[in-house]
Amino acid sequence: MNELKKFIGGILCGILISLSTAAYADKLGEWSLFPVAFKFNNQNVSLGEHDVSLNYEGKTYVPLRFIAEKLGAAVSYDPASSTVSVLYNESNRPVLRDPSYPSVAIGNLKPVKDGEKTRLGGYLLFDSSDEHIQAEQVMQMRIQLTFYDRNQKQIGISTKLITFSGWADNPFEVVPFHVWVEGDMPHYDHAELTILYLGKPLHDFH
Repeated sequence: MNELKKFIGGILCGILISLSTAAYADKLGEWSLFPVAFKFNNQNVSLGEHDVSLNYEGKTYVPLRFIAEKLGAAVSYDPASSTVSVLYNESNRPVLRDPSYPSVAIGNLKPVKDGEKTRLGGYLLFDSSDEHIQAEQVMQMRIQLTFYDRNQKQIGISTKLITFSGWADNPFEVVPFHVWVEGDMPHYDHAELTILYLGKPLHDFH
């Protein structure tokens, strides 16, 4: 299982299935390893240990996860449906992550003022390589979002309890959610994500 998850972690753009069989290789034509250098904003960046780039009929194929994460996005793969999900922010900001839970990302937060409060809609992405997220189990996660202005002053905070219920058998996808925050959040500069809990459902969890 760990080897499969390593393979999924290095999934290539345009290639969703292993190219190991001869029959499949015949259908695809000629392909080969194609070492290339990468620069992001003129900064040299090396591929990960398990990442490779390929040449197929004159086109270069590179690891989607590697490219996406260097651009501030997040990627997950659901083997049950052969679906790759990508989460990014339309504002070109990096998605939010808690360093203690790198398998969870939040992005595309859109605030809407409603009276004295602000409603923020966004999306969650769960990385299928996380062994703590079990597809066959119902789980809960409590997140905390903290908002700051340009002077690093905290201007709002909100918590949200999320239960993996109806879609517990297929959690590896982008999931919409919303939170309410006191104050005028449409003018926040940046936010931080803290995951307070991730695991089996708890009774009387506050």
